[in-house]
Amino acid sequence: MVYSFDIFDTCITRTFFRPSDLFYQLFKKLNPNFSPEDIYDLVRLRIKAESEARSLSDKEDITLQAIYDRLDLVYYGLDPHNVQQAELDLEFRSLRPIKAIQSKIESLRQNGHKIIFISDMYLPIEHIQKILIHNGIAQPHDPIYVSGDIGLLKATGNLFRHVLEQEKITAQQLNHTGDNVQSDVLVPQRLGIRTTYFKGGQPNRYEQGFRPELSDQPELTTKLLGLSRATRLSQSEDNPTSQAITRIAADVVAPLLVSYVAWVLQQAHNSGIQRLYFVARDGQILLKIAQILSQNIPAPDCRYLYGSRQAWFFPSLDPSTDLKKLDWLIIQGHSRTPRHLLQKLYLTPEAIAEALQKNDLPPESWDQPLKNEQLETFWAALQHPNSQEQLQNRLQTSRTITRRYLQQEGLQDQESWALVDMGWTLKTQRTLSKLLDHPVEGYYFGILNTALTRSEAGTYHAFIRESLKSSRLLRQGTDYLFRYMKILEQVFTAADHGSTSGYKEENGTVKPKLRDTPALDPAVAQLQQIVLDYTTNIVQHSDLCENIFVLKRYAIRNAVEYFSDPEIQDVQAIAHLQTGDDQNDSNLRPIARSLKVSDFIYYLKKILKRRNISYQYSNSLEWHEGSIELSPFWLKIGIKKILKLLQNIVMNRPAWLYKLGEKQDVQDVK
Repeated sequence: MVYSFDIFDTCITRTFFRPSDLFYQLFKKLNPNFSPEDIYDLVRLRIKAESEARSLSDKEDITLQAIYDRLDLVYYGLDPHNVQQAELDLEFRSLRPIKAIQSKIESLRQNGHKIIFISDMYLPIEHIQKILIHNGIAQPHDPIYVSGDIGLLKATGNLFRHVLEQEKITAQQLNHTGDNVQSDVLVPQRLGIRTTYFKGGQPNRYEQGFRPELSDQPELTTKLLGLSRATRLSQSEDNPTSQAITRIAADVVAPLLVSYVAWVLQQAHNSGIQRLYFVARDGQILLKIAQILSQNIPAPDCRYLYGSRQAWFFPSLDPSTDLKKLDWLIIQGHSRTPRHLLQKLYLTPEAIAEALQKNDLPPESWDQPLKNEQLETFWAALQHPNSQEQLQNRLQTSRTITRRYLQQEGLQDQESWALVDMGWTLKTQRTLSKLLDHPVEGYYFGILNTALTRSEAGTYHAFIRESLKSSRLLRQGTDYLFRYMKILEQVFTAADHGSTSGYKEENGTVKPKLRDTPALDPAVAQLQQIVLDYTTNIVQHSDLCENIFVLKRYAIRNAVEYFSDPEIQDVQAIAHLQTGDDQNDSNLRPIARSLKVSDFIYYLKKILKRRNISYQYSNSLEWHEGSIELSPFWLKIGIKKILKLLQNIVMNRPAWLYKLGEKQDVQDVK
């Protein structure tokens, strides 16, 4: 058998969504002073020249030279020969290998099969050969048949007939793979050639659903679509799970994180910030993105800062602080077991066992959630002399070593600096200000509508903000991302090290104390590597890095679609990953799981506002839509219908809803 492969969108793909999109970049690079109208007209002339060359040719296909022979660029002061060379150079730089086909070709070679390439294309054959060898697809001795060079097309079948004759094989000895149903499948099949239809190069739901023509900068939007597709296709797709992770990373996570980091660098540079501190742990992948982006766009000095709520909240306490007033010790919905609460204060139940037992909190209650009536006994236990002595000793030691670390890392220098973090309440920024005794500035992915104000926390800048009247049931646009901020923070930006529990001194240097944690999950590791590959691709397009809001709109649209209407493969790929409910990850739960009848009953009671239901973080749901997708069909349909009904009630507020709770008549006016 001889195996032939189509080339474009089968073996290689462009970082441009459509072939003609390359022309916009071509003329913009040739003269940055061209107006948008100039570039639009030049692209039209380039397309028109190709059409005219085809109509005048006596062959089935044409060459690139024939196109440029018809292209008059005198008015624009351009030399056609230079433009033609620039097009070839840009084409070369914009192409990426499609990993699935690359792997298939390597496997066929190892089994001794001959590989040839067949393409309907006007580019010179020597240029195509250079492209294929550079991208690890072809070897120098591989035959390449190009329609422009030969003057015959696959679409007519004549190029295939020419190949059979040149290779001295029968149609039954050729197996052809390509992405075009007509010219790569139906036409060769009629000749008796075996075919394989490759659909992987086609745009997916995220790339198809975004309409470039509706954008005020369509040429940039199509670049984004092409970048996501090229990044996705350049990855290995060994199994459905790997394919799903690649899709999530290239079309959802990468655009979201890269647009945020690019915005931070741009804003900080314009404001004269000299140094940025990316706070552990979500700052690890953000810093890596920043280091790649800073190769092409101006950026401050970027550093990594080990810190966490656990490491900073406790040492920032004033010795006279009333623990009852702390807004980070007992949080609605978070773990309320004595052990987990004491952990935030660097204490253990065993260390203050006497005080706890004297206040009716025996050992068997230390790992059980405190009921409301038990909170007073818990506060009383903390006021016990032994508890207070241990608390104050730990506080003094923790404050001293923490401040030494912060000073060591340059946070007391005179240079202007700012934090970079995911968000969400500004409590960490307020805490750091207390530790340093001066205001702190920060850049954040998202800020909740319940966050501290600037007067409480200091100057901050938000990439997105939650709407002031955001509906928990009817999330829309950017507000939808706040529902799943734990997934953004604890999964998509997970680090390869444990959280910072405090600091320690080693050989005169203060280092972080890191909790033991399992190695980075393979799914997250793969996802983050693809994010970095995407970043490497995007730095080659400085206009995208400079036009952050084009990337931001694309990123948020895809992220909202992913969370609100996921496909089952995209849920299954990451459903096993876990999120925690407090600063010590005391309780963990999977991102998504199949729903049970008990879940249905629980949420029905919650909807009806029954107050006698108990809440357990580990048993509740993190990603509602993802969990629904994993559930049995009958339960999935039932829950979707109930949610739809609730949304309609919230949106329309029908009169009968008010009649249920009021005696007077209510007239429904439309």
